[in-house]
Amino acid sequence: MNGNSAGVAFDEPALRSRLDRLRNEVDNLDFRLLEILAKRVAVVRELAAYKCALGIPLCDPKREHEMAELHARWAERLDLPQQLVDELFSLVLQSSRDLQASLRRGAVPLNETSSARKIRA
Repeated sequence: MNGNSAGVAFDEPALRSRLDRLRNEVDNLDFRLLEILAKRVAVVRELAAYKCALGIPLCDPKREHEMAELHARWAERLDLPQQLVDELFSLVLQSSRDLQASLRRGAVPLNETSSARKIRA
């Protein structure tokens, strides 16, 4: 057993083992987060195709405001820092806008969205 600066004894191998398990858990959660993000991107691709087909603008300020309010409620319910949630969704929203704009320039037909290709495969 070792001690820390306060002179309290601890079992360093056990603490390091627990640290490794926690880091592994964070790694797994990060991967799951990216999997969810990838699914969101696939949905945004399909959304862009429908917006294009219907002639709907890419940006909907009213919906964006409603979603920001919803995200704020979720942050509070989950006891997450509001700034973290605001910055995260700001980045996600901007990325979604950029993707939709690039897809619109390429005019992706509804039958060529990623989910439609997956269904055919």
